[in-house]
Amino acid sequence: MDLKLLRSFVVVAEEEHVGRAAKRLFISQPALTKRIRRLEGRLGVPLVQRVGRRIELTAAGRVLAAEAVSILEATDVAVGRVRASMRAERDEVVIAFVPPMPRQLTTDVLREACDSLGCDVTLRDVNWQDQVSAVASGKADLSLIRGPVEGFTHREHIHYEKVFEEPRVAAFSTDHPLAKEACIELADLTDEPIVVSAPNTDYWTVNPRPDGSVPVLGPTVSSVTEMLEVVAAGRAMVLTAKSLGEYYVRPDIAYVPVRDISHSEVFLAWSPSTIGATASKVLDDLQRRARDLTIT
Repeated sequence: MDLKLLRSFVVVAEEEHVGRAAKRLFISQPALTKRIRRLEGRLGVPLVQRVGRRIELTAAGRVLAAEAVSILEATDVAVGRVRASMRAERDEVVIAFVPPMPRQLTTDVLREACDSLGCDVTLRDVNWQDQVSAVASGKADLSLIRGPVEGFTHREHIHYEKVFEEPRVAAFSTDHPLAKEACIELADLTDEPIVVSAPNTDYWTVNPRPDGSVPVLGPTVSSVTEMLEVVAAGRAMVLTAKSLGEYYVRPDIAYVPVRDISHSEVFLAWSPSTIGATASKVLDDLQRRARDLTIT
């Protein structure tokens, strides 16, 4: 069994739509369709059938969808334990994160880990779609992720704890009419194309809007770098965390506060089944540091 095909099928089963599933997987629709056909070919049974614009699982597809989750979780736990055991022997801890994050949870931990915790901490920069999978697969002991956690695939062996929240801002090309405003409201963005960045697309595009409208979707990106290039080129704007604007200062991008939108939340994610004693010390340290953080 090819686990890549199986993971792709699970996303299709969850979304019941090839287009949405392809966005989550950051691949094209034709490529995803080929994966599903390859899986069907290996199993010798049809797994999905098209009904109008959406798809439905066949009887065989429903059975596989239920079994696949357990298969993938068991695989992740096994691989995670193997990788974590190797790091534990070396007193190494890997923290995955999508920049930017509060420096108290990244830079300060890295600076003080050897002296105060007696271990070697490595920060691993990952893409949005790998924030949770890095922990689930054992590639990282801990992960700092941007919420909401509902946008990620939930596994029973992953725990989440909110450690920080901060305002969200709108990012525009500096020649955009709203770029010089001191503060704006969500209603000002009604007709503005907005960058699509899975996961949590609805959250970051605010869909639906409070007035019941839906956002105008712009290009889809897979990383912070791609997102900023799209914004700087004036192709779309984006809603993002305030710290991103402080971390990525560019002369061609303006960050404007949005007064009537919820704050961005940062969570710690880890797997109790794979976390070792050394990583647990780092987890305790991060939780302590989080208690000292304040909204800015």
